[in-house]
Amino acid sequence: MFLTYLALIGIALTARRLGPVTVGRAEGAWWLPLPIDRRLMVLPSFRSRLVASGAAASVAYIPFSLLTAIDRSAWAHASSAATFGLGAVLAVASAAILQRTPTSSRTHRVAIFAGFLPVAGLPFLAPAIWPMVLALIAAVALVAYVLPRLGEVSGAELLRGGAVSGHAAASIFFVNVNELHRALASEPRPVLRRRGSRFYGMPTRW
Repeated sequence: MFLTYLALIGIALTARRLGPVTVGRAEGAWWLPLPIDRRLMVLPSFRSRLVASGAAASVAYIPFSLLTAIDRSAWAHASSAATFGLGAVLAVASAAILQRTPTSSRTHRVAIFAGFLPVAGLPFLAPAIWPMVLALIAAVALVAYVLPRLGEVSGAELLRGGAVSGHAAASIFFVNVNELHRALASEPRPVLRRRGSRFYGMPTRW
């Protein structure tokens, strides 16, 4: 359970450094100055990131489940992996909440991470079906809370996340571990450098 909890924390922290709500530089230059709902711009990529994170976490959890409880049935391993994948979706959605309030206190972050404790124990309760159902309900509820508020993420945060995500993706493509570490090493601190930074940094809701 402790390793599962650390994995969820790692997913949330990585997602926070990558955004998880992002726009590219070209999108930011074209769309951010316009008085439109930013959800239209960031929603597709964020939904794809949620699905990819959940699927990747589920697949990655299967070897761990086999090594820690080899006597389990195939259904138990599958349900445990699916439950952990839903936990990863919760972690990425939690990172989006932190991105929406980048100046949130450490107490706020600790409270969010403390919520991962019961989630980390759910995969070990298989083959019962209720842990997966509970994780699904929690994931749907949190995503439903986050999606309408994506437009409140500041423009500076969207651009920062896009820059870090692009840097990390290029590092993976070129198999450059040093550059990947450099992309993920820095804390997410939005920096406003343009003349119109105050305008870019304003959330837009319509």
